[in-house]
Amino acid sequence: MAISVAPLTTVVMSSVGQDRAGTASGINNAVARVAGVLAVAILGIVMVKLFSSSFSSLNRSLTGELLAPGILQCVRSNEIKLAGLDVPPT
Repeated sequence: MAISVAPLTTVVMSSVGQDRAGTASGINNAVARVAGVLAVAILGIVMVKLFSSSFSSLNRSLTGELLAPGILQCVRSNEIKLAGLDVPPT
């Protein structure tokens, strides 16, 4: 999208007359802002779904393992770290 924004803006701004350039610029900026907000919202939803499935997968994996209760508690309390999880030395 970053590659196409500048040429698209140029085409839109050159296709309108001088008397409507301000309106075209305002509409262009408003659409760009709305698109940015939607992109952040959609990315947030996707990331929440990915992380929640990772938590479910971790919990399924841990229930099948024969781990000491202390280790299991340590892993579950730090599961938010996911890949950065510190494994207990024992």
